[in-house]
Amino acid sequence: PIFIVTRLVQILAGLATILIVYWILARECNQTRALIGAASIGFLPVAIEYFPNLHHDSLLAPFLVLSLYFFFKEHYKRAGLFFGLALATKNVAIFMLPVFAVQVLITMLEARRSSPDFNWSVMSQKLAGPVKAVVIGFVVLLPFANPISYASEILTPVTHRQTDLRGENVEQSTLSGRLGSQGNPAAGKQRPA
Repeated sequence: PIFIVTRLVQILAGLATILIVYWILARECNQTRALIGAASIGFLPVAIEYFPNLHHDSLLAPFLVLSLYFFFKEHYKRAGLFFGLALATKNVAIFMLPVFAVQVLITMLEARRSSPDFNWSVMSQKLAGPVKAVVIGFVVLLPFANPISYASEILTPVTHRQTDLRGENVEQSTLSGRLGSQGNPAAGKQRPA
């Protein structure tokens, strides 16, 4: 029971993801495809690995699925809400921005192909919704994260921030660090590399 209690949030998030996939497919397709899709998510090896374990990936999944669904359906306020919750759950949600950009590009290309009078005013109308979703996402993130530290965390691969020297003394985790002069004096000496 203690195994289940400590992982209850992740298990419920996994169950929510499966139910959300079922709900989306039942709305967009039919009952059979909804069952197959939900079963595919439920028995996916990654889902089996992460849904019952103490990882934030299982919490991220339902927010990402809902954000994508509402973005593709052009319900941008809802998409922004779930995108913000996904960002608050795990930093990797930032990679949804390129996905959103590709979807906007595809939508614009389709609109340009289907409408001969496509111009900048039509393009600005098409961009207003996705921009609104991203702005709402970052507003929803604000109660959960300081924008400066969050941006610093996200940009770490680009900015190469310095190591925080206030961190834990790693030396205390080594055998020689633990024994020091109290144990065997030979154990306190480090071998040459």
